[in-house]
Amino acid sequence: LGGIDFHVIRHMGGVTQKTKDKIDQLTKQKLKYYNNDPTCAYKCPKEINQAEVDLFREILYEMQKSAQLSLQKIKASLKQSSMDLFGHRTSIIDPSNRKRLEAEARAIESQLENINRAINTHIDIDKLPLIWEIAFAEIFETAKKGFDIVIGNPPYVRQEKIADPLVPFEKTTAESRKAYKEKLIQSVYALYPHFFGETSKMHKPKHKLDAKSDLYIYFYFHGLNLLNSQGSFCFITSNSWLDVGYGKDLQEFLLKHCRIKMIIDNQAKRSFKEADVNTVICLFSPPDKYGEQGAKHTARFVMFKVPFEQVLSPVIFQEIESTRERFFKPEYRVCPVKQKSLLEEGYGIVEDETEETEKVLSTYGGNKWGGKYLRAPDIYWTILEKGKGKLVRLGDIAEVRRGVTTGANEFFYLDKDRIEEWGIEPEYLKPVIKSPRECKRILIDPKDLKYKIFMCHQDKRELQGT
Repeated sequence: LGGIDFHVIRHMGGVTQKTKDKIDQLTKQKLKYYNNDPTCAYKCPKEINQAEVDLFREILYEMQKSAQLSLQKIKASLKQSSMDLFGHRTSIIDPSNRKRLEAEARAIESQLENINRAINTHIDIDKLPLIWEIAFAEIFETAKKGFDIVIGNPPYVRQEKIADPLVPFEKTTAESRKAYKEKLIQSVYALYPHFFGETSKMHKPKHKLDAKSDLYIYFYFHGLNLLNSQGSFCFITSNSWLDVGYGKDLQEFLLKHCRIKMIIDNQAKRSFKEADVNTVICLFSPPDKYGEQGAKHTARFVMFKVPFEQVLSPVIFQEIESTRERFFKPEYRVCPVKQKSLLEEGYGIVEDETEETEKVLSTYGGNKWGGKYLRAPDIYWTILEKGKGKLVRLGDIAEVRRGVTTGANEFFYLDKDRIEEWGIEPEYLKPVIKSPRECKRILIDPKDLKYKIFMCHQDKRELQGT
């Protein structure tokens, strides 16, 4: 609003008792309105909306006053001086401190400009930013302190496409997208200071959210924050966070602070027939933000082998919840894993039988939850059990690294038209499977494949005339 980032009220700081009393009053009157109490101060939704607008103005004036006081103090500090023997006044602030104070003053002046612009903006209910504590004061400012259930299918947006939704993407720049993403990251830090690092040290969080995160990752953190202490969380999203690098922050947070009730996949039927993405359904408890009770729970990874319509029975879900070991049925399989074990795997805690010590990574490195616990075939677990004490991580005996990636897929993947246009000889082309969807059956006929891959191991000098 007017250039001001309105974070969740309880993380904004500087809100006076007077404003807290107004929020409390708004809550009580909204509850009266919804309960048809004749003593309610509001007679129609328009009056409730106006009360919310007035509350925003109150917050803006408080922010203005707080910023003005801070600016006055800094300017007073900058003027501090002493008189020498000859009557000359000199500053008592050393140059590095002066530079820091001047930078702070400029930042506050910029903030004041935004606040004044917001105050002078015509505010109506449609232009108000959604602050849950105000829009749903009857939920957050009562004994409930949050919703009973948060359920959703947030948007999947790759990190390079994340940008301010109020600006057309073609008008954004790399700098503006980076700045917007930084706001998203800071908003998550503000919600969970215990996990990411104290807000006063926000420039150096102990956990740093991966800037490569897909947009839906931010929805997970914000959605969990909306629950009350007895609430339930249910999202359906892309399954990528289970296995890719940017999912490790969410994995570690869930393992430490939540109960992972179930992560559900379906190998028989996609949740969204038209969407070119594999999804999972996630059921979590509300987060315990300041304790780390999550490790004592058991996570359950469930793979259904039949369409969901055939297993919509509470009996089946009671069976799943009661399992303590890997369990297989024709309709589904479930893999229960203690969250403490998942946490140790992610930290790389490995018992060394020869030295009776433990090797431990200093940070949580993530884990392949989807590949291991949902999609791995039965033989994978058989090999693990029979090879216990004999298997070692490949990374312990070899250097594993990614090959060179050019990013120029359109250069290497060639269809018939591009091959004819460029006149590339057959000896430099090999049939390639670009997508499993091209494979109509188990036996692959190269004639069925649309693309050839350009493969050349000769020097440029050897390619003269080709």
